[in-house]
Amino acid sequence: MLALIAATMLLVGCTGEQRLTEYNATVRKNFIDGCTTLRKVRNGAVVTTTLAPRSDCECIYRKIKDTYKLSAEDLAAYETKVADAKAGEAPEPPAKLKQAISDCLGTTSGPAVPETDATTTTVAG
Repeated sequence: MLALIAATMLLVGCTGEQRLTEYNATVRKNFIDGCTTLRKVRNGAVVTTTLAPRSDCECIYRKIKDTYKLSAEDLAAYETKVADAKAGEAPEPPAKLKQAISDCLGTTSGPAVPETDATTTTVAG
C-alpha cells in the first residue's frame, strides 16, 4: 500500500507549471483536496477514492505551515521526488511533514491508500 503522504504530494502540482514558493489559498486548497481524495482515470471514467478525513488533512497542513514551518521550497522539493518516484514507491518525507502527520494522526506514514477504488465514478464526456 502507498502511504497517504505520497498520494497527497501531487496536490501542489495542481497549480500547473507554477513553482511553489509560498503558502497561499491555492496551495492550501490543493493540499486539502489531494490529502482527502485520490482521483484516477480508469476506462474513461474518473474514479474517486476517499483517503482521509478533511479534519486530519487540515491539521497536517496547519502543522507543516504554522507549527513546524516546513518551507514551501522543501515541500516543493518533496513533491518533485514523489512525482519522479516509481509507482508504488514513496520517497522519505521531510521530518517536519512526518512530525505533523504524527501529531495529527498518531503515525508518521499517514493513513494508507485503499487497495480498492470505491466511492464515486464519473463518466467523462
